[in-house]
Amino acid sequence: EATPSTPTSEPSCEPGDDFTTTPGIRGIGSDPPPLPPGMIPLTRYIQFTTEDPHPSAGISLPLIAEVPIGDSFAWYTYDSGQWRALDTIVQIHRSTISGQDAMASGDFDPVPANLILLAKR
Repeated sequence: EATPSTPTSEPSCEPGDDFTTTPGIRGIGSDPPPLPPGMIPLTRYIQFTTEDPHPSAGISLPLIAEVPIGDSFAWYTYDSGQWRALDTIVQIHRSTISGQDAMASGDFDPVPANLILLAKR
């Protein structure tokens, strides 16, 4: 379900790029493991390292594809060789920060080890 929100940063998240969202939380853009059949990425895949064992944070990622109207989408994490959908609400919004037209945001508690927004096609 999409709700409007205000972005707090303009992250870069190409593969290999440093993606820092919050002090103590560092993300690196990387290529995702093979996606589940019928799923397409709406954001880049980000792997996080944290100073705290269970940090919480709001994270915003630039969209790399148009959000499909009528299709379902959700935040996913890859854990123990399997994709798992997260219960975190997806907020889609226009960025007021230069260079990013559309963003997807969510509040995570705790921040997952990795993150991507996927849509069913």
